[in-house]
Amino acid sequence: MDRFPKEVLVGRYIPGQRVAQIVVLMKDSKGALAEVAGIMAGAGVDIKQSASSSSSRSQTAVYNALVVLEDNAVTIEELVKRMKASRFVIDAEGVSGVEGAILDQLTFPMTWAGQRSVLLNHEALSGMLESIRGIFGTGGDMILFEQGRTYGKTLATQLVSDVGEAFARKNFGYGLKLISATGWGVPEVTDFDAEFNYAVIRVRDSFECDGQRSSEPCSHFMRGFLVGGLLALTGRNLDCRETKCVARGEDCCEFTLVKRESRPMQLYPVGERAR
Repeated sequence: MDRFPKEVLVGRYIPGQRVAQIVVLMKDSKGALAEVAGIMAGAGVDIKQSASSSSSRSQTAVYNALVVLEDNAVTIEELVKRMKASRFVIDAEGVSGVEGAILDQLTFPMTWAGQRSVLLNHEALSGMLESIRGIFGTGGDMILFEQGRTYGKTLATQLVSDVGEAFARKNFGYGLKLISATGWGVPEVTDFDAEFNYAVIRVRDSFECDGQRSSEPCSHFMRGFLVGGLLALTGRNLDCRETKCVARGEDCCEFTLVKRESRPMQLYPVGERAR
């Protein structure tokens, strides 16, 4: 299945253009978004990037847009005034950019599923992981594993809280798509048993191994993530071995998870040195 890129609304730089941001708080009603877009089109505004979200609790929605004010466009102040005149709009704010640059200044904090969140780009995050390995050597792999385990456990706990344990367990493979929804990689469950004693999971385009070259598996954060997530979901302690790794030139990162016995399983294929 083809996937479309997801561009997160942070900012734009369009030299030589009058750029602005407008945020609209509106009723969560059919036709509200269409009217807001229509107001902007009628005002000579070119929408370059936008995002919207709704709250069932308050029955409101927030629409956030980075725009170009064309030559015949109204000012951002006039645009806000027109928005506030709409029967769907509760409030609106706008701000002009600086010399073709516009950053999201009107929305904060950033949240995901009601939880405050932050963004890290891939290059910065990879550099952070490499610095951990560089400073702590082979001990860095364990640190990354434990960080991933904590994150996986936290995320799965939140998921169970939102949708219920029965739904989360029944739709385990679907729930794993949170990995791709949040930009970490593209997961696929290729095998597992109903009691969660065993599972094989592949991750393509993993952030952890993209651009890496190694003679050994190096998805330590993702191994921990899977172990922590399944612990929160099932209450079972599983051991995880990475049997394929993109960093070794293979087509994906593949993880085999098995129920932990009295002795932990070997984390690397026979003949490979654990880092």
